Amino acid sequence: MKKNIMLVTLLSLFSCELLQRPTHQLTFVNNSDDDVYVEWISKYDDTLDLPYHNLYDNQSYHRVNKHSKKELGVAPKNHDWEGDFKYWGDTAMFFVIDSYLIDSMGKASLPEWIRLYNQTGVTELYNKIVKKRWTLSLSDINDMDWTITYP
Repeated sequence: MKKNIMLVTLLSLFSCELLQRPTHQLTFVNNSDDDVYVEWISKYDDTLDLPYHNLYDNQSYHRVNKHSKKELGVAPKNHDWEGDFKYWGDTAMFFVIDSYLIDSMGKASLPEWIRLYNQTGVTELYNKIVKKRWTLSLSDINDMDWTITYP
């Protein structure tokens, strides 16, 4: 009897753990000859928007080496992308960012990035940094089989 109770308890705990885990993992495939950074933001306004707050801290970006793939997310194995998309209003923007420019700036301070922004303007800075931008819904991600491929 004790063994049956223990078995049922263990199965229940295991089942609860499985129910709490996300059902999908979002993977980024970099087929290019360059290392890139990938970042996303949860708003959509169809401008030259970019997560500028992260530019001076390349630790925030998700580096994907050339000809490789990487699971995206804060904790990729447990990141709840479906929940994120529902919270965000079903749309997010994903960016492929030039690793050479970001790495060459190193741990540049925010004022240095603002100076570069002021010298070049938003369009030119955007064009220097962003190699590709996607605006994707949860349905788009599903249609892509949870894999974003660049280029």
